[in-house]
Amino acid sequence: MDPKFEKTYRSYYPKLFRIAAKMLQDPEGAKDVVQDVFTAYYFAMNNEKVIRDTKNWLVRSTLYSEGYSYKEIAEMTGRNLPSIGKTLSRIMDKIKKHLL
Repeated sequence: MDPKFEKTYRSYYPKLFRIAAKMLQDPEGAKDVVQDVFTAYYFAMNNEKVIRDTKNWLVRSTLYSEGYSYKEIAEMTGRNLPSIGKTLSRIMDKIKKHLL
């Protein structure tokens, strides 16, 4: 395994798992999300994609790993479409504060 990838994985897995588990309220689902994020990160590294801020990239990928649109999120949660962006922004702010 690539030493840089392994170091990143060991460093960030616990934080990403906590984020995903809190958001999903499902530990097994959180494991899947984090696995998907690290798979994407591995492929990005191997395709020479420039990732300037690894921590930020990984955290953002964990919020958006399912790839749902705001409309889909609104339908799933029963919230109004305009409130979704604001809610996601607040979540990101809390995550940033937690990780800093």
